[in-house]
Amino acid sequence: MNDATAILQERISNWKKSLLDMTKRNRLLWYKPYRVGSLKLTEDTFDEKANPEEIIHQLLNDSKSIEFISDLPILPPEPREGDSNYEDKFEDYKRLKNIIDKIKPRNKALEIIRRKIKTENDEKGLNIGYISAGFLKWYEREDASKETLSPLIMIPITIEQESRKAPFIVQLNIDEEITINPVIIKKFQSDFNIDLATEEYTFTDINSVLNIIKDDNKLPTT
Repeated sequence: MNDATAILQERISNWKKSLLDMTKRNRLLWYKPYRVGSLKLTEDTFDEKANPEEIIHQLLNDSKSIEFISDLPILPPEPREGDSNYEDKFEDYKRLKNIIDKIKPRNKALEIIRRKIKTENDEKGLNIGYISAGFLKWYEREDASKETLSPLIMIPITIEQESRKAPFIVQLNIDEEITINPVIIKKFQSDFNIDLATEEYTFTDINSVLNIIKDDNKLPTT
């Protein structure tokens, strides 16, 4: 057995293990964001306000990368009342502080995610870098009071950074396929006799895919 075959078999084995894991440890099924290792994409996530749906559309259709600046501006001392041009200086100070307060936790999350992706790929040959588009809310039992949240569409990505002050570059991982979450497919097939993979989806318009899944299976998605 050559090295390439061994690596491939190991990857397949790891995937099988992850697919068979239906316990609450599997975040692909029982989703819970990491405290600092997850990043929710909203208009304010980006350096300039942007519509996340449009950004994802460009990522999928135009192979356009998502860029996040990482070099934080230096915050000067807070102006004091009585300083010349105090009001103007204070407004500039607040604006700069707001930028830093937004960028700093975002960049921390991106760095943690980047490292996790690299570690899992190096050690296990697994890609764990994904943007989740659409979440499925469901209940494990009819009498369950707490809903379960599962990511639905998995968009594989890479995150690169050439140096500490270079921007984070998020790109589509062309070595992996965009898929419906395989764990939720298996769960719904085995437990509820619902097949979420009956169609050949074209992942150029995520909203259209979400609507097809929702309409075909009478499922609420968010």
